[in-house]
Amino acid sequence: MSNLRIELDHDKVYTTGDIVSGKVHLTVDEKVDLTSIEISLYGESRSRNRAHSGQLYMTKLEKHTLLELVSTVFPPPEIQSISSNDQYTLTEGEYTYPFAFTFPNKGHDADCKVEKRFFHSRGYTRRDDIKHVSLAPTYSYKWSFDEYCRVEYSVSVTVHNPSFFKFDTKVSEIIKFYPQNEDLTFSSKHLLDNGQLKPDFDSCTKDLKYLPDGTMKVEGFFTKLFSPSGMELPLELKVSFIGDEVDTPEGTTKRVVKSNDNLSNYIRLSLQTPISGRVLREVAGDDNVPKGESPRDSFKIRISGVKVRLLSRIRYLSVKTSRKTHKYDLLDKALDNEVSFCDFEPVAQEKCSSRLTKKELYGLDLDPEWFDCNIADKGQSFVTCNIKRDFHIEISVMVASTTDLSSEVKFRVECPINLKKGFVSSELDNDTGKASFGYGVAPPEYGDEKNSEPMEWGV
Repeated sequence: MSNLRIELDHDKVYTTGDIVSGKVHLTVDEKVDLTSIEISLYGESRSRNRAHSGQLYMTKLEKHTLLELVSTVFPPPEIQSISSNDQYTLTEGEYTYPFAFTFPNKGHDADCKVEKRFFHSRGYTRRDDIKHVSLAPTYSYKWSFDEYCRVEYSVSVTVHNPSFFKFDTKVSEIIKFYPQNEDLTFSSKHLLDNGQLKPDFDSCTKDLKYLPDGTMKVEGFFTKLFSPSGMELPLELKVSFIGDEVDTPEGTTKRVVKSNDNLSNYIRLSLQTPISGRVLREVAGDDNVPKGESPRDSFKIRISGVKVRLLSRIRYLSVKTSRKTHKYDLLDKALDNEVSFCDFEPVAQEKCSSRLTKKELYGLDLDPEWFDCNIADKGQSFVTCNIKRDFHIEISVMVASTTDLSSEVKFRVECPINLKKGFVSSELDNDTGKASFGYGVAPPEYGDEKNSEPMEWGV
């Protein structure tokens, strides 16, 4: 036997329900004895790390089988039904055997198969309430030779040799797989707060120090010690999720974002304060003006910038639990937008889900054009028995005085989300003409974190 290779019919990223088909090509120079030729579609979740054990390192590998579909392409069924031989001989020539597998949906239960020589912790994701192991997307992260994790799918062909000394010949082809969103198992543990789902909003509150002339002073140590006359104005940045609700084991949530889409389709940004613009004018004396003159508005702020980041957090287990975080900048935009507190409108009581404890709140929705951006395709949230990948959206809004930009105050909110596969604008549905979910092209840096900026590393 001189050559064994696999020819796939399609070079693409596969998804749920896709057929992986192709041909096995076998070239025999003289003759070869064999018992069978098997082709398999195989998926595994593998993680490896190390820890100190005395003065030495202890390294372990954990490996879980997510998918294993096997088909015998030789001998063919018609020969198997009439032959009692355990051994066959192929003479000189070229042989071709077709094969086809179908990627299963979420109903597929891999039963967490694991080889005995590998360390195995079946209860690793017990707290994530995962009843079975669903197919996860292709993923690969490598910190070093002994520190890595990956989810990998492959098509393999094996020629089994009948001799006493087994010299099986095996060839594999790696393929990429993205499950459909509805067939994806993800963790909701990072969405919990004291065992309950977080509400569909996050916020950040700070006190702005306003002086009598309407300028703003940045809060600091000496400001607290020697507070000049003026007033403190509590201001809250609120991030509200406005997308469709999805079910989790703990209930429904709107904290789901799809890649290749606009951020403004999933969140709304607003500023809220318990003090009305009318009260502020009274404090500043802007309501007492001579006839014929327009009141001056002393209390204004300037939105001076917005930043949006996507954070990817991977956790994997073998001998220990390892964590790694990467960040991707989606937007870093300088702004020069003046906002008056007189433009703040009363917020309905049922919508006052705020950290501010006042009974009355006044809010202003920020223009989506100020913070809108495209959500980069960095894969999907997923969880297996030994690997979990979560995402967060980090939004920072800079607020400054209208007269002094050096007094800038940053409001930063980090929002845990689940990231799903989004639309691909280049692919249109033939019936509707609209953009459809696309799996034909892997996203940039798909399965490769080397170009992102590391934020943290821990155990």
